[in-house]
Amino acid sequence: MGICVNKCCCLSKHGLWREWSVLFICLILALWLRLGELKRMEIKPLDPDVRDYIELAQKIKPFTDTGFYSAQFGMREPLYLLVVKLFFLLPGPSEVNIRFVSFVFSILVVFLTYFLVRSWMGKTVGFVAAFLLAFQTYFIELSVRGLRCEFFTFLFLLLIYITIIKPRMNTKARTIWAGVLTGLICLTRTEFLIPAALFFISLPIIERQKWNGLKAIVAFCIGLFILFPHLWGMHRVHGDFFYTNNQNARFFTNLEFGGKPGFPTKEEINQYGFYTGPKVTAFDYFFRFHGIQELFWGNLLGMGKIYALLGLRYIPTQTWHTLRTQKGNIRKQAKFLLFRHPFRSLLAVLVGFSFLWGIFLIWGTKYCSLYVVLILFQVQTAFLLSVGLETRAVIHTWPVALWITAFLITFAVEKILERLNYPVGRKNKIFIKGGK
Repeated sequence: MGICVNKCCCLSKHGLWREWSVLFICLILALWLRLGELKRMEIKPLDPDVRDYIELAQKIKPFTDTGFYSAQFGMREPLYLLVVKLFFLLPGPSEVNIRFVSFVFSILVVFLTYFLVRSWMGKTVGFVAAFLLAFQTYFIELSVRGLRCEFFTFLFLLLIYITIIKPRMNTKARTIWAGVLTGLICLTRTEFLIPAALFFISLPIIERQKWNGLKAIVAFCIGLFILFPHLWGMHRVHGDFFYTNNQNARFFTNLEFGGKPGFPTKEEINQYGFYTGPKVTAFDYFFRFHGIQELFWGNLLGMGKIYALLGLRYIPTQTWHTLRTQKGNIRKQAKFLLFRHPFRSLLAVLVGFSFLWGIFLIWGTKYCSLYVVLILFQVQTAFLLSVGLETRAVIHTWPVALWITAFLITFAVEKILERLNYPVGRKNKIFIKGGK
């Protein structure tokens, strides 16, 4: 019996060593690809938003007049500014250091993807999802720009883990942590207050074993409690609780309607910027300037575009812009892509078709709640993408979409191996492990 126990321990240690070795290779690959991008981008100018982050991060001083909740930062939410300030503590503020912030969180998102998927869908699916994310070209390009996208995605994935994935957790702890993460998410991008509210409304329906109406309300109220001092600061300084959202609404109003009667002219926008003009609320932009039918089709188009870009943006941005400006048929563009980037082109096709097939495969499984995540957290951004929003604002659900993609790829490989009479262990089968 002692021999059997020792043998099991050896096998367990061997399996653990193999798992960490594969994960280490995945993280090294993600690190290497992003370091290459950092070297390529270090001579290029920072985005205007990032230059603002550097300036404002130096102003933020908790427990003073320019403290965390002071609203002295224009329309910027304070949490990412505080994170940037913490990264500046030792080396000091610089362009390289702020690029390092998004770089670190990009690597953490790859690791977190493996950890979350492993605990829910199994190790194999976790490895596939992590490798797909490590290779995702647009994520690699964003990782060195110093933007808040990676940090926001990191918080978003933690929220999905606490609310949906984690099976055993004290009820009070789950409620409190879900509320805290919701508050932190809204302190990074306040426009996600409405999607978060819709998400908590849906939780008692899609996750009945973990949530009821009272718990969902309490969790959302905790998040609102964390966010409220920021909203109050905005009201006190700018006279508007939702100043950030309304400034964004002004931006998109000018982007979509600029130059038309009743809106700022093109000359005024060029001179004063896209935020010029009288106050426009988010409600005005969506419901006064657009009809219900227009919103529906715009959201539908934007939602399709978001997840089509998941695969297409494995193609490098420079090549992507070249394709968009080229006039030619699809066959010529496909040949151009295969010649320039054969591996990434095939990966783009694989991810695109696997995601579409995976969407149907998870129907009727415990992963159905991912439908709600993919839709609700893109409710506003889907429509905005259809009118010109930059792709970086919609990438937070891409890792979740890659979970579905990895699930399908793993399932398909298992079926192929079974057809070839290759033994697939019962414990390795994803549908037996927790699919249906």
